[in-house]
Amino acid sequence: MVATLLAFCVLVGISPAEAQRRRRGRTTQSADEERAATLFREAVGLFRNGDFETAAALLRRAHDLDPEPVLLFNLARALEASNRHAEAADTYARYLDDAPNAEDRAAIETLIANLRARAEAESAAAEPEPEPEPEPEPVIPEPTPEEPTHTSSSVGGWVLLGVGVGAALGGIPLGLSASARSESADDAPSHAQTVARLDEADRRQIGAFVLFGVGAVMAIGGLIWALVSGREPDPEEARLEVGLGSVALRVPLR
Repeated sequence: MVATLLAFCVLVGISPAEAQRRRRGRTTQSADEERAATLFREAVGLFRNGDFETAAALLRRAHDLDPEPVLLFNLARALEASNRHAEAADTYARYLDDAPNAEDRAAIETLIANLRARAEAESAAAEPEPEPEPEPEPVIPEPTPEEPTHTSSSVGGWVLLGVGVGAALGGIPLGLSASARSESADDAPSHAQTVARLDEADRRQIGAFVLFGVGAVMAIGGLIWALVSGREPDPEEARLEVGLGSVALRVPLR
């Protein structure tokens, strides 16, 4: 038997060692194909039961053992059912490369385009939205400095003017009563009453003069005060000085 095998190898031009290696290769290839077929059948059952992820893993192992294009096609179907659209599109493209004469090439090319479009849309949707830019802080305008008012000062001047006018007007009836009292002294029944009436008339007359004088001073001072207080003070301007029983206008020398 050995002599016959050696003679056959010589006739066909193959060394005995090469013939033995090819025989082992065919045995290994047959075992891989059988294992791939077993994995394929298991993957089909898992696919029908909805376990697409495990089915895809078994089909990938089967294709590693036996690189048949049909295994790539079924792997692409399992990936598509698992919503792994980008991987499914790439696997369908590999199937078309390995099976250039596939009858359903046009339909698969359309499917590849749709899967890649879905993958891009899902990738864009998964990206986090950019955070909104922080709103600028509101600019609070600085308060405009208010010009100083002199209302309170000017009010005091007008009050003083009113009091002065009132005092001066109060001297009018007192002066009239003094004049009347002086005239009634002539009709007094006695000398003593005449003297008393004249004294009373003098007192009333003095009171009227005092009211007139004080009222006039207060009125003039109040008027000047109110007018001067209505604008910015100037230390170099003339100012009114009111004292007890006197009014003075101080003018600076330039």
